[in-house]
Amino acid sequence: MLFFESDFLLLFLFPLLLIVAVLKNLGFQKILPWIASASSVIFLYAFSEISVIIAIFSLLLNYFAAAYLLKNRSRSVFISTIVLNLLVLGYFKYSILIDKSLFDGNSSWTWRIALPLGISFYTFQQIAFVADVYRGKVKSFTFKTYILFKLFFPQFVAGPITHFGRVAASYERWPTFNARSIKFGLIIFSIGMLKKLIGDHFGAIANNGFSHQEALSTYQAWISMVAFTLQIYFDFSGYSDMAVGVARIFGVSLPYNFNSPYKSKNLSDFWRRWHITLSQWLRDYLYIPLGGNRHGAARMAVALFLTMALGGLWHGANWTFLLWGAAHGLALIVVRFFGFSVPTFVGRFLVFLFVMLTWVLFRSDSISGATQHYLSLFDFSNSGIGVEFQRFIGTFLPNFNVDSKLNIPSQISEFSFIFVACLLCFFAPNSREISIWCVARRVYSLKLVEIPLLVAIIVILSVAFISPDTANAFIYFEF
Repeated sequence: MLFFESDFLLLFLFPLLLIVAVLKNLGFQKILPWIASASSVIFLYAFSEISVIIAIFSLLLNYFAAAYLLKNRSRSVFISTIVLNLLVLGYFKYSILIDKSLFDGNSSWTWRIALPLGISFYTFQQIAFVADVYRGKVKSFTFKTYILFKLFFPQFVAGPITHFGRVAASYERWPTFNARSIKFGLIIFSIGMLKKLIGDHFGAIANNGFSHQEALSTYQAWISMVAFTLQIYFDFSGYSDMAVGVARIFGVSLPYNFNSPYKSKNLSDFWRRWHITLSQWLRDYLYIPLGGNRHGAARMAVALFLTMALGGLWHGANWTFLLWGAAHGLALIVVRFFGFSVPTFVGRFLVFLFVMLTWVLFRSDSISGATQHYLSLFDFSNSGIGVEFQRFIGTFLPNFNVDSKLNIPSQISEFSFIFVACLLCFFAPNSREISIWCVARRVYSLKLVEIPLLVAIIVILSVAFISPDTANAFIYFEF
């Protein structure tokens, strides 16, 4: 049950909202958090049984460890809990990578099953929870609150990674919704669905290019790179908006994960705007413990590089992710020590170009594929520009020679969609800004039909995902 599917909306979300609203009005408030937890298990079970088993194991491990740490500040229990969490994540996520790298995929010790849903996200969330209990930041918690913190379905699969203190009160009194929160949540959710549709459009272009990296023209190399740059933003921020929206419908305020990242004026600014909750987690639980900026320049550089490299590897069991993270780590070090002020528009262009180039590593299935893609970007002997696009260029460059041999009519439309999407990324308000603006407006003539109208819009949008060309899972479900 993906968020944008009609099954999720009509058979799960809206019935759950109706049941909860009725029971709340009848005075059954105390049982509602348990209903939310049970619904979340059902949601998880719809994906796979192993996902439920591993999630319950993680829940019990971290609950009892945290309960013990509340009364006994034991460093050995704290470290053992963190290690166990990482071992479970490492086995399911990286055992096959180690097998392929060291044993050519011929060992018999790897349990070849699907990656449990959400394990990368909830492992980091649980590590943060246990660490906050150990450090005294979390003073108390109940099993009812903790189980909902662990399993609440909007944020279980792909975040946002949330601190217990931010949502504990909402979970304790769940649900805390009203007409305003429902309206706000539905607006954010519908924006997320629109983003997902845009992301899937560019996904088709990106998939076509990255699946044929050995035979890309210059045009195809660039267009697939730009398409993936747009796809991953619209796809992941779309998912995050939907997660925030569903949670807000029930009165839970999850943190936003994106703040117009392609408007960033430098690379540090980008990481304050992109996947915000992961960036904060890496800072608080990896970069600072490694020394941060408290022990001199050399130690800071090492901590920054390791944080970004490991953050890259967190995304998936492929050396390309490690290289992607390492590239960002090195670039951040260069910016930190040798950066200089440039005009805002120049900074934005340079950041966007660097991020776009590194997305090639992120998207490629292998280092050799990424290398071939980079070579194709600058192999102008095979431009791959069709007649239609050549004539378009010729309107700006009168002396441009048109080669009539290549007839590729789709290039103008591809370029046009990319141009419009880039304008949205660079200049349009983000989801949070739009939602706040919409909720603040008081259109009294629509007041009674606003929520039904938003529900209808969401259901209509879900129909657009029925087509096989658009029904794509979220990119970050793979991580």
